[in-house]
Amino acid sequence: MTAALARLWRTGDPFVWLTAGALATALMMIVGLLALILSQALGVFWPRAVAQIEIVGGGVVVGSIRAEESLPDAEGRIGGERRILVQVGNRDFWGADFRWLPSSSVLGVRYPRDLVTLEREEWGNFYGWVDGLRIGETTVATGPEATWQAMMARLPAARALAARIQEIERKQLGDINQSIEEARLRLRRLEYRAAPPQASARPCWLVSPSYKRNTMGCTANSRHCVPK
Repeated sequence: MTAALARLWRTGDPFVWLTAGALATALMMIVGLLALILSQALGVFWPRAVAQIEIVGGGVVVGSIRAEESLPDAEGRIGGERRILVQVGNRDFWGADFRWLPSSSVLGVRYPRDLVTLEREEWGNFYGWVDGLRIGETTVATGPEATWQAMMARLPAARALAARIQEIERKQLGDINQSIEEARLRLRRLEYRAAPPQASARPCWLVSPSYKRNTMGCTANSRHCVPK
């Protein structure tokens, strides 16, 4: 038995199998890490259901539930009070995208089919009900169905207008800002050239009745300054 193990050890097969096992373990870890990243990240690009959350006091919070966690108690132990993170969007109304709600203040959670999510160019997502469409002071459509059809009909033109605005901001306004900056720098150079020459300062000793210290701000013709 000892001779067989010695021959096996001399062939190097145990090291080959050990290397193969380590490689297989590393590949499994990489695949698991990629699966974890994809499972956590792909949800960002997939729309979530919009919840209607009824809270204590008769209020209603509308948004997408993003997370739920436990809060520590007075002694630092986890497992007591819980809270949920709701993406409420509508920063033009609420001032923030997310809102924490304690579980004790939540009376119920429903998912009505008429709640919608609209991605906007600014102020974050819109969460709520579609009631009407108004352009300026003109009401184009009223009611959920008519409003949705009117928005879908105007969506291509709105996307084209947004792309045109981005192109103007990126190219034309960029060139204008660069020209303004170059003109400002030229003006500063002209101001420096036209400025009168200033008296040059050199190191000296500032004499005081009680002490003497070195300073770099005295000029040679100062009566309180003794050249160094």
